[in-house]
Amino acid sequence: MKIKEAIERADKLLNNNNYSEQQKIDWLAELDERILREVFINHEGLCDIEELGWIAYLRNKFLPLYESLAAEIATTEELSVTAEEELLLPMQYQDIYIYFLLYKYALHGGERERAEYYAAEYRGLYEQFTRWVTRTYKPIQKAKITG
Repeated sequence: MKIKEAIERADKLLNNNNYSEQQKIDWLAELDERILREVFINHEGLCDIEELGWIAYLRNKFLPLYESLAAEIATTEELSVTAEEELLLPMQYQDIYIYFLLYKYALHGGERERAEYYAAEYRGLYEQFTRWVTRTYKPIQKAKITG
């Protein structure tokens, strides 16, 4: 799913012109950075991280976090993305992006009950995704046992 598709689908469900496209891209970057940090870097074969411009953007945007994790960063120059970039999640879990955006819209719009509903949906789908990854992809071995 492309960034623009996620934004368009969320906007259709909850008509929202209060936030700029860049703000919505930043929220999606926040979510994909979390997915990258919590899931993708711990499992082999999820995607070819080096080939995605979106990954470079995420690494640059969250540079202080990656520096604190002692991760290698390819570049520190300012990068930009367009709404044409592909997001990380496979097709069957792309509703996570929609519910995450709806959650942000409601949260920042002061609609607490609606935000809680969308947050519950987003978290439930995120948990399903992480369980699927655990079942499907081999974890990266970080420690070696010597005897």
